[in-house]
Amino acid sequence: MKRQFVVAVMLAVGLSIVVLLLRWDIIMLESVPSAAANPTNLAQASSNPGEKEFITAAGWTLPPDYHGNPFAPGGVGGAWWWVFEPLFVYVPATGESIPRLGVSFMETTDAFTVTLRTNAFWHDGTPFTSEDIWSTFMLGYLYNWPIWDYLDEIQTPDDYTVVFRWETPTIFGKQFMGRRVICAPHHLYGEWADQVGPAMGDEEALAAIRASLEAFRPETPIGTGPFQLETVAESEMILTKFPNHYAADNVDFDRVKILRWESNEMMWDRLENGEVDAAHPATPKDKTEEIMAAQPAIKLAFPSDLAEFSLLFNLREAPL
Repeated sequence: MKRQFVVAVMLAVGLSIVVLLLRWDIIMLESVPSAAANPTNLAQASSNPGEKEFITAAGWTLPPDYHGNPFAPGGVGGAWWWVFEPLFVYVPATGESIPRLGVSFMETTDAFTVTLRTNAFWHDGTPFTSEDIWSTFMLGYLYNWPIWDYLDEIQTPDDYTVVFRWETPTIFGKQFMGRRVICAPHHLYGEWADQVGPAMGDEEALAAIRASLEAFRPETPIGTGPFQLETVAESEMILTKFPNHYAADNVDFDRVKILRWESNEMMWDRLENGEVDAAHPATPKDKTEEIMAAQPAIKLAFPSDLAEFSLLFNLREAPL
């Protein structure tokens, strides 16, 4: 039986960022119905009776070395965009910012202010608040996130408001908010985030904080996303629907199976045999045509990129 899926399902649950992060010249192949259909009815039955399952492929560190710390080498792996979410999904082609953990924003010369969801939770049941945004971006300072080239401080005037105060004004606020997932819940990562501010400018102190943070190895990642990690094995990861996700009613499949991605050639075979719902191997034109001939319901998508063309003026050094 041919597996059928559609991009609209990914967009409906807010997973379009998975596609948007791929380079423009990488092919993504997805099985879709040959005729228009309601995307909420497309997920296939899983091995568990009554469940619907989405199958894709990715890589991860194998157990027993696998862990859930997104800041440490080998952490999270292919579960990343399923368990974590950004504030917004930024779409370069249109300039649109699709709300995720943020519901609205206001830009001024001095600041980028975000209003947050009040109905989001971490997978361990802890309510999501502005402290979690603060801790994520403070830890980002340890890893030279580009936003810190412009940022002065992050303020949290209440549980559901975050203010990014610019030291240097920037037009890239929406892009910065769309490229980073919120992955450091304060109740788990606050002990390291709280140390960053006092250590700014002290490279030795920052290195010590970074080393301590990377030594933290939780068994699984804790996110706010629509799926939570259930099991990790050598051959597959299993994620199950997070029932307390704010958009859970719009997620029509119950679990995600991620097969191990070992090579593009292996993924070509899986696509040609209809074994996965979506994959994005770099694929030559002739192989693409073979896959689409073998699976007539397949749709070929050319995903966007978070990069944009721009014209920048030299306002610092003469001559202009």
